[in-house]
Order: sequence, then C-alpha cells, then structure tokens
Amino acid sequence: MMRVDACKATRWANGGGVTRELAAKRVGGQVAWRISVAEIEREGPFSRFPGLARVHTIIEGAGLALHGADEVLSARPFEPLRFDGALAVTARLLDGPCRAFNVIYDPQIVSITVDVHSGKQAFYVAEDEFVFVVSGTVSTDRTWLVAGDAIRTAGAAMLAPAPDSKVLHVRFAEVPA
Repeated sequence: MMRVDACKATRWANGGGVTRELAAKRVGGQVAWRISVAEIEREGPFSRFPGLARVHTIIEGAGLALHGADEVLSARPFEPLRFDGALAVTARLLDGPCRAFNVIYDPQIVSITVDVHSGKQAFYVAEDEFVFVVSGTVSTDRTWLVAGDAIRTAGAAMLAPAPDSKVLHVRFAEVPA
C-alpha cells in the first residue's frame, strides 16, 4: 500500500503544477505504463509523450478544457478522458486549480481500462491491478484503505467501498505481440 502524499512531488518544467508518481512498469527500459496524481495549479501546455497514450481523470476541482490545434477536449470530474500522449494541448482551468489521476501507457505493450466506482457497490479486482481511493474508505478481506491510499493488488479480492467513496480501478491487459 502507498499514500499519495508520501510520494515525491516533482515540479513540472513549465512550473504549472506537480506530479506524484504512484507506480510504473518498464519493459526493455521503456515505459509500459505509469500512474500518477497531478496537481494542476495554473494554465499552460501539457507535457507530450510521443508513442504513448493517456487516460486523464479529474479527481478534484471543476476540471480542464484541453485546447489542441483542431479540437478541445473536456476533462470533467470522474470521467476518464483518453487521448494520444503526443497530442499538443494547452490546459485551461475551468474554475481554479484541480487534481488529476493519470495513466500514461504504451498501447503497443498494454491496454488500459480505468473504472470509477462510486458509493457502496462492491467490486472485484484481479491480481496485478491498481486501486486508488479518492474519497471515503474501502475495505478488503485484508485491510482498510482511506482517501489517498493506493494498492497494486497481490491477488484477487472483493473491495467494498463505503457509501461516500470514490475509487479508481485500473486494469491492465497485455497486447499480443
């Protein structure tokens, strides 16, 4: 188990926020996937990740409008937004700073699904998945998780969120060679 607040905060090159990496997997020295929480403090360009894809989920605040050359993407609370990591976008805050849960991954190696669980509906996690508690509490057969806790599952389990909980669940599937 890890706590997001215990992860090192890395300031962005453009000074617009910080990122806290929760977990990552590398294959052959390259990123297969990376999971982080970003604190977006001001407007500005997003980092580009050519060859990678992103799933960006706002977990605090009103969200962002991501302006590209030909389109505007809406990053809204608890609505996972998928887009190409190479896409050049500039973030416009909708109503002040926000926080986002990010999964950056190589679609040639892995496919990613990010599910949002709200309320008290129990859900199943398989071995080697990732769970992040945004708010409330979650019980497993082994432990309790509170807001800010994250786990990479060591085995299959049922998770039971409290009624006021918001939980993000990341599933990984290897892409056949």
